[in-house]
Amino acid sequence: YDVGTTTGLFITTDGVTFSKAAATGLPAGPVKALAVDQVSTPSATIFAGGASGLYFSIDSGNTFAPTGLAGINKQSIATLTDIDNKTAGPLATRRLIAGTIGNGAWSSSDGGATFAQIPSIPTTATMTSLAANDTGTVVAFVGTSRGVYSSTNVLTSFPGTWTATKLTSPAVASMEADKNSTPPVDYAGTYFQGVYEST
Repeated sequence: YDVGTTTGLFITTDGVTFSKAAATGLPAGPVKALAVDQVSTPSATIFAGGASGLYFSIDSGNTFAPTGLAGINKQSIATLTDIDNKTAGPLATRRLIAGTIGNGAWSSSDGGATFAQIPSIPTTATMTSLAANDTGTVVAFVGTSRGVYSSTNVLTSFPGTWTATKLTSPAVASMEADKNSTPPVDYAGTYFQGVYEST
């Protein structure tokens, strides 16, 4: 397991004892976004993001290298989703969506080597979260500082076309989908305005 904190990246193998990862190459500072792709090949990949951009590691967090959202195109990362983390495949083909602070959402279809801004999500919004309701037709939702946006073709036509839902005013802090309820329920947690649900 990997945990991002305000003082860097920590790793545990038993869920009890944590040790700070060497993380050579990962800039100092809070790790605000963390994703682990266990089935990327040739080895599992850790993606870690923060104010200095998005970085990746293929050696259990010992060393990190910058993705296309670091360096010249540095973005302050708020959240990250690996679309392909359930299907084994080469790192170079992984599809990622990275949410930034104040600069919208960015997508990559080459494991993070290059990124492009997703134009159908407000390009100056902060993206905080992504959830998918994959019972039958896959519907993905992103929570932003300008409400919730949804896409029905993020898998079939990556990165998908995103449209505003009826929840447009509150700034959304978190999203989650209850896939086991009938019908499925999608939840959006907001800043200062409680929790909203949609069926």
